[in-house]
Amino acid sequence: YIFIDESGVFLPTENNSCSTVGALCVPDEAIDQVERALTDLKESLGIQNEDEIKRPRPDCTSKPFESFIAKLVSLNCTFEALVTNISLNESETIVQAKNNVIESMKRYIEIEKIKGDQLEFVMNVINLTDSLSLQLFQQVYMQCYLIVGLVEKVLNFYAKHSPESLSSFKWRIDQKGIKPEENSFEKVFQSLYLSIAVSASLRNPMRLVYEESNNFSYFFHSFNTKHNSKKLENEAKLREIDISVWKNFMRPISLQPLLAKDFSFTDSKTSKGLQIVDLLVSSTNRCLKRNFDDNEKMAKLLGGLMINSPDYGKYAIRTIIFDGNIDHSENIKEKIELYELMEKSSKKIFTEEFKENLFINKQKLEKDSV
Repeated sequence: YIFIDESGVFLPTENNSCSTVGALCVPDEAIDQVERALTDLKESLGIQNEDEIKRPRPDCTSKPFESFIAKLVSLNCTFEALVTNISLNESETIVQAKNNVIESMKRYIEIEKIKGDQLEFVMNVINLTDSLSLQLFQQVYMQCYLIVGLVEKVLNFYAKHSPESLSSFKWRIDQKGIKPEENSFEKVFQSLYLSIAVSASLRNPMRLVYEESNNFSYFFHSFNTKHNSKKLENEAKLREIDISVWKNFMRPISLQPLLAKDFSFTDSKTSKGLQIVDLLVSSTNRCLKRNFDDNEKMAKLLGGLMINSPDYGKYAIRTIIFDGNIDHSENIKEKIELYELMEKSSKKIFTEEFKENLFINKQKLEKDSV
């Protein structure tokens, strides 16, 4: 089960206010215990089970909340977060990102010579994307990239801790703030996230750590697909991506059933998983804005649910820059300490030796391909 929510205004502001999207991952066998843990937390806080935990929200000064996070860790739950800081003078980068998405869809129509019902569908998605406010587009864009980075991490973590759970993925996204008549957000998201996932995986293929304790057999049984070099090259050409460095090392998986087979926008009032991820995402956002009395302790607590980065020199929590580069933003100096604390507390699935060797070999491959 993967529950996704967001926190923040998702608009350029004068004070670089954080906006964060996050995902809570729960293995099948733990879902009942996780829901029970939330019920126990509500009881300890004097909140009715049918009510959501809103204000005041508990933090690391609350022993029940600290115990609740520890329970999630013990049940092999994980948490992935993607954050952005957009100032007013950077708002044009969001506009550009939106235009790039629209242009890529137009290029798809031209290259693939799309006609008939399929053309009508793509044109509808283009119009819906164009009509989205910058706020909603930013949410769509960030949630798409959250999923891309999330899949790589959870494959490696659960191959060790719950291999059977990799047989299927159940996606639940909080529909908070989306009115029934404003379903363009959902339509655009469902239309774009597969395309963005394909593009991202061509640029940076997912890395799987093969060691004796990792079992990927359940995953590949459900999602492996036949290798088709021509189709791979066509996908890369369509997206203007050079895959010459990676082509011979790639093992294809079927993203359609992985990302879209069991996927829905859900009301958090009916989902304990969404209520939990709401707590985690809002706590992350508040922590990065230094709105807690002890932000360092909170960063360590949240970091304990995170999986460390597979990339050399990067952090468990990711930052998105709206020029199209998904990376940690080095210019946000006041948050570096909190990022480092989260990374230090995170689950070390990718060793430093693995990351360094991968980084060096990638450089060699790129140099040899020139």
